[in-house]
Amino acid sequence: MSPKEASYHLLKANYDSLDRFLSRTLVGPQLVPLQQKREQLGERLYDYHTAMIAAHSEQLEHDIHALDRLIAHARQAQVVIDEAEETIEYVAKVGDAIDKVLAQLAKVI
Repeated sequence: MSPKEASYHLLKANYDSLDRFLSRTLVGPQLVPLQQKREQLGERLYDYHTAMIAAHSEQLEHDIHALDRLIAHARQAQVVIDEAEETIEYVAKVGDAIDKVLAQLAKVI
């Protein structure tokens, strides 16, 4: 699997896990920022997918190091999300992990 495909699959897994977590958790004011991050990640995931399949995406082809960092952040975020699925205590930790993914994703697309 190419780095572009791997990064997309990891980002999609982040989004799906975060969506599942928020869908199963009683929504309160403390989760509003995390819900906003989920929406932002979903939008950026769509943008990334669109850019990835574009025929002449030179930036994605040339910046393999940015893709490697994106993959690393996405994997770290997935670990945090998996840990947080059991409790609300990790909401801030999940938010921070998703912020890192979003920041790196902004550098790639």
